[in-house]
Amino acid sequence: MITVDNLSLCINNKQLLKDISFSANKGDIIGVVGYSGSGKTSLLKSIVNIDKKATGKIEYSGKLGFLYQNAKNSIAPNYKIITQVCDGVGKLKLAKKLLSKLGLDDYKKSYVDLISGGQQMRASLAINLHREPNILLLDEPTANLDEKNTQLVVKELLSYAQKTDCILIWVSHDMKLMEKITNKIIHINNGTISEYTDTKRFFKSPSTKQGKDLLQLIPIKKNKNKTGDIITTLKNVALGYNNKPVIKDLSFNVSLGECVGLFGESGIGKSTIFRGIMGQLNPISGTIKKSDNIQMIFQDARGALNPKLTILDIVSEPLGNKYSAEEKKQKVIKILNKVGIDESRIFDKPNQFAGGECQRISIGRAFISNPDLILADEITSALDSYNKNMILKLIYDLQAKFNTAIIFASHDYEAIQSISHKVIKL
Repeated sequence: MITVDNLSLCINNKQLLKDISFSANKGDIIGVVGYSGSGKTSLLKSIVNIDKKATGKIEYSGKLGFLYQNAKNSIAPNYKIITQVCDGVGKLKLAKKLLSKLGLDDYKKSYVDLISGGQQMRASLAINLHREPNILLLDEPTANLDEKNTQLVVKELLSYAQKTDCILIWVSHDMKLMEKITNKIIHINNGTISEYTDTKRFFKSPSTKQGKDLLQLIPIKKNKNKTGDIITTLKNVALGYNNKPVIKDLSFNVSLGECVGLFGESGIGKSTIFRGIMGQLNPISGTIKKSDNIQMIFQDARGALNPKLTILDIVSEPLGNKYSAEEKKQKVIKILNKVGIDESRIFDKPNQFAGGECQRISIGRAFISNPDLILADEITSALDSYNKNMILKLIYDLQAKFNTAIIFASHDYEAIQSISHKVIKL
């Protein structure tokens, strides 16, 4: 059992959580829903006392487990995956069985930097389940996964919960999944609980306007931006690691103003293609001809922003030394206004922003120097449906304004079809 009573959290004079109270019993699967920035992740971190600034009372029995949204940061880069699953527990046979169930048989001896974001999430899940928690906090465990691996992870989590009566407190923007697997819903809005009710009741008739808005599906408009000259060409390209190809015989062109979608399941090689285009990986075979004026929008938006720098410094960095300090500031303010970040926050640092806001900042940083090509790596995977649509519309509008070419990698076929002029299935 776990009881949370009057939990509040204030950081840098900003109220992130206020008077949060709820309880859960053995076997409960509680979905925590709400828009990006509403306080969902802050709630989980406060329960495990990561920020150590929360006030209120938390009581529970047994062991806590915590699956971070950014799984990579919870896995040590200098130890193999199998070593970390066994760390402090042992039980090598069980560890291998868990990794096999989660589709990681071939990656037991890999390091975290050599596997995809979705594989990192599954490795982190194996580490957590191997410790046999009584309460497991899950921060978007399926956000970076394709449909096939989502089903695999959900099946393993539900099986574990059923066998052990473990309480699952599950943050997600996947409302269909929450309706299917949870028995209770906590709806958080602006750091407070708007509703804590049975799942059936919430999905049948939310008691607040925010809850009703959360269940609405907003159609994404089709990308009709005009295209221009070819600026990037991949011809018969093979890319991989240690001379072992992950991608083979890949050929396509990208034109100015065009959006090319890369669609495929986790670990298929989407990020590897981006590393090749960026020049971080030399092709094993084939050729890549590209513009030198390229920017990247990373899957982990917060991790891609230097935590020690202000938003002004971060967003202005691609401008180099071409402009004065005041000119840079004005350009930053202009692009932040376009991506929906208030100019009064230019001296704030990344940890003062929600995940969706960090993604908007990353988009502004990518567009500010008017690049020829932007590589967008799973940039909507961790967003609720409302913010996903807002980000796609933002990309669409900025592309039309700047005539920028975009390669958009995603496992979300609806999103990739709407934003792309053509789709490459890997």
